[in-house]
Amino acid sequence: MIMSVRSRVTPPGSTYSSRTEEEIHRSQSQNLPDTTEAKVDPLWTILPSYQMYYSLYRGIRMSDDDDGNEDLPPVYHRNFTSASSLVSDPTYHSGTPMSSQETTATRSIASGNSFSPQITDGSRFIFADELSNWQETILDNTHLLKNLTGTTNYDSNAISIEIHFTKDICQPGEEPVEIDPTFFEYKQDDYVNGYIIIKNTSDKPIPFEMFYLVFEGTMKIVDMKTKKYIHSRNFLQMFDFSGSWKDGHINRLITESENSLACHHSRDPRDGTYLSFACHKEIVPNRTYKRFFTFKVPNFLLDTECSEHNLSTHIQLPPSMGCSTFEKPGDHTMPVQDFTPQNSAITYGVLARFVGRKSRHNVDESLFKNHDMVLVNSKGDEFLILKEEYSHVRILQQTNVLVKNTQKTKFMETKLMYDNLRNKICERLEFGKQLRESLINQQFDNSFNIAERISQLDRELSKKKQYYQSGDGEIKYTHESLNEYVFNYPLTKKSLSGATKQLGTIQFCTPKREYSVKYIPPIQFRQSPLSEEDLNSWKLELPLQLTYTFPPSDEQCDSKKIPKIKSFFADLVVLTIKSENYSIPIEFHHDLIFQESTNTVQQTSSYQDSDTFEENIVVPMRILANELFQLSKELGDNFKIEKHLIDDMRSICELESKNHHLWIRDTKVKTETEITAISPKTVNSIPWKFDGKQYSRNFNIILNLESAMLNTALHPKKKGEAYDRFCLVPNFQYCRIARMYFIRISIGLSNNQMIRFKIPVSILK
Repeated sequence: MIMSVRSRVTPPGSTYSSRTEEEIHRSQSQNLPDTTEAKVDPLWTILPSYQMYYSLYRGIRMSDDDDGNEDLPPVYHRNFTSASSLVSDPTYHSGTPMSSQETTATRSIASGNSFSPQITDGSRFIFADELSNWQETILDNTHLLKNLTGTTNYDSNAISIEIHFTKDICQPGEEPVEIDPTFFEYKQDDYVNGYIIIKNTSDKPIPFEMFYLVFEGTMKIVDMKTKKYIHSRNFLQMFDFSGSWKDGHINRLITESENSLACHHSRDPRDGTYLSFACHKEIVPNRTYKRFFTFKVPNFLLDTECSEHNLSTHIQLPPSMGCSTFEKPGDHTMPVQDFTPQNSAITYGVLARFVGRKSRHNVDESLFKNHDMVLVNSKGDEFLILKEEYSHVRILQQTNVLVKNTQKTKFMETKLMYDNLRNKICERLEFGKQLRESLINQQFDNSFNIAERISQLDRELSKKKQYYQSGDGEIKYTHESLNEYVFNYPLTKKSLSGATKQLGTIQFCTPKREYSVKYIPPIQFRQSPLSEEDLNSWKLELPLQLTYTFPPSDEQCDSKKIPKIKSFFADLVVLTIKSENYSIPIEFHHDLIFQESTNTVQQTSSYQDSDTFEENIVVPMRILANELFQLSKELGDNFKIEKHLIDDMRSICELESKNHHLWIRDTKVKTETEITAISPKTVNSIPWKFDGKQYSRNFNIILNLESAMLNTALHPKKKGEAYDRFCLVPNFQYCRIARMYFIRISIGLSNNQMIRFKIPVSILK
């Protein structure tokens, strides 16, 4: 029986049954055979009541610290901070706020064996309060616990845990078909089946407080110098109550009778292993235990995973990326180059963990000299990880493809959210400027009432907010901009005297579409040869219309005077966006990030590309945030800003972005008559057509992404196709990290100017 705690899964089990709950109970109560024709999964799929869930969950409880308060409802803590104390420099803020799942309170030791209820932010103690769900406190803070795994601790070394993965659901008495998960990529609705083997190799029983089996997805950001977590969040946790330790009992399989596993000494008839622990929470020596598990990969995360901003893309399952700090050498046959930031990783895996108490396991404190946080119970006894074993699995979600009209609506929604955030900041800035002006006037007017003025400004701001109406009508587009990208660049030339001469305007036009490329897994994860359809998707054809308009002052319009193309390059750019301290408050779209892909005339670009995520998104927000920060310093407590607005600003200001440029070597130009390798000569040879006002030429660019190459000092040239050397994970956006792709075309002209334009690309699975 499985309960999903942090994933949106309809049944608590890992498989679906075609029978109704009534049919199951009727057939069991009357001992009737199964008469359904369709194949029925062997696991129960009845959603348990809250009482059933809670009785199982609270079965993982303290051994001898129970004080009769187990049945009390959970207590939730919420901290409030005055708005005036929240305003700090948003550009250089380095604090790490608690996540929405971290509801534990930090408390200080007062005296004796009890804890003061006073919350002190500077304390290194986290109190697991028995009056609420102390188990959740441990589960939310396991990355802070001292871990005896891999140390010289006798009890920890005496426990052996092995995780085995199987093709099908494991059942007692049946021979399992084992698989190696390091050669598989799981997706939504796939089943992760298996069993674990636990042994106590010592000659004494080893006690524990909690044992649980969990399938989890984790986002980790590590400080590369200290090797400590900057951010660690379990965005997915699915608990297997059949495999975890508990007081209660439920039938795991449909074929089981009510009391088939009631005996704590039940054994697997195939190999004699014990299928449950003894009544007491201890691992008996010279005994082999077996615990089964089955998990179903969910389609989405819980809505509460993005409860702060309610963004639909943030509850989609992010793909496995990077290398976990838990990963052992040899977990994969070869490394995966997926361009993840060096200190970040998104990992999935099955975890088996024993949690114990320090007083029972003779812990050597010298092993944890630099350990900061301590998690304790009401008697001051510290919790720690006694033993754990983690086995990775690779998750690559299937892409939810949007139809064309939905894509336009999604972009308008994204643009509206971003504009709304900027408008809120600008409103607060306007409010602060008016308030500052009022305070200056107060110095010359003794009758001025500052409280009345603040109230008046607040009312005016509220009226403005009421006038605001959201919807698609807020964003207006011309018919042309909805169907094509238009890039306009005015061209100039400097003479020897330094004077600048206007040469005209060059325009590039291409249909507005997001080019789709099929995801190809790394070599070790391919279960079948690549299809022709997969390979063809890596060949893109971009129609281009090149138009040149002479300035009005030029009376002699001759195509020979149009600047020649001297260079032509195409890159596939891998854009990774990351936030270490705050949840990203908006969704990103290609047209939102790269503002030069609009119909407005742009200044000529230099050889250094200034049309970047940093320049278009982060820098403008830092300017607004710094201006707001200066106002807050001047006005003090008279100027209050909402905490969520401050956090959203800080998130944008602190966003980190990284571009990896993959040079596309195999680039061709297609005209009405032929297809040839692209070069300045071939493009310049295409004749211009004059319509009386402007010159134009049409051609297509064919890009073979298989030839994409990362040629740097750290990544020298390698042979083979790009999909054999790199892993381009599907586009995604999560609360802390996002991945996007685009094609960048760079064209150098004979007047020594470089122009660039960018076209969005989606990697789809």
